[in-house]
Amino acid sequence: MLPPAHRLRKTKEIEHVWKRGRSFFAPTIQCKIVAGSDPAAPTKIAFVIGTKIDKRAVRRNLWKRRAREVLRAHIAEIMTGLDIVISAKKGAVDVSFADMEKMLVGLLRSARVLRQSPNI
Repeated sequence: MLPPAHRLRKTKEIEHVWKRGRSFFAPTIQCKIVAGSDPAAPTKIAFVIGTKIDKRAVRRNLWKRRAREVLRAHIAEIMTGLDIVISAKKGAVDVSFADMEKMLVGLLRSARVLRQSPNI
C-alpha cells in the first residue's frame, strides 16, 4: 500500500494528468506524468484499469495491488513534485509480478523520473 501522501485520489486531479501529462508506454502499461503544483511535495500516483481489460474485479484489483507494491518499493527513488497516472493495457492482468516490476521500473527509467538506476 502506498502511503497516503503519495496517493492521487481526486477525479479532477487524475483527469488533469490524463489530459496534460506526457505519455510513456510499455507492452502492457501506459504512464502519464505531469509536474505537480509544488515541486517539493511528494509524488502522487494513481492506478487505472478498466473493465475492458478484464471483466473480473478480482483480477483488476490484483493488478492494482501488484503495481502499488512495485512502486512502494521504489518510491524513494522517484523524484518529488510529480503527478503520475499508471494505466493497464490489454494483457496486463496476465503478466507475472517480476515482469510487471521490470516494465514499471523500465517505464519510469525511460521517463527519467528515477533518481538512481536500480539494477533490475
